[in-house]
Amino acid sequence: MKWISGCVLVAFGVLMLAGCSSATATSAEVQQWMSDRSAESGDSLASMAGLALKASDVADRTLDDLGDQVRIDFGEPVRIADVEFTCFGAEVMDVSVYAESGSGVVGTGATDVRCDDGIIGIDTGVDDRVSALAVVGISEAGAGAWAVTVR
Repeated sequence: MKWISGCVLVAFGVLMLAGCSSATATSAEVQQWMSDRSAESGDSLASMAGLALKASDVADRTLDDLGDQVRIDFGEPVRIADVEFTCFGAEVMDVSVYAESGSGVVGTGATDVRCDDGIIGIDTGVDDRVSALAVVGISEAGAGAWAVTVR
């Protein structure tokens, strides 16, 4: 199992969240939530988490412009049965999942998720083995965090 937080470093996250206003969570609560997700990843192929990006900061950017916000590169291609997404600290988050396989890169497009709904499954739309998976989570104010477990 891999736990990858990509561009999310705890110190960076605390600094970023300090400037965010969230009616539902403090930066300390978001950091604790992310730590708890790491501990719960169990028997997954991989897990990753990231801070939400602010919608206005990414409105005109492509995935290439965003860079690999949070990405897992598998040592050998794997067949993904399920991608589980959950978020915290925002009312709604838009999530996009990009799967890279021998056929190219396939993205889910933005999926609106209500963070209060708990864990939801996201269909990557890829039947092939996947060599990498990238995830971007966006909230209107840039508040909150998300976590993905790959099974």
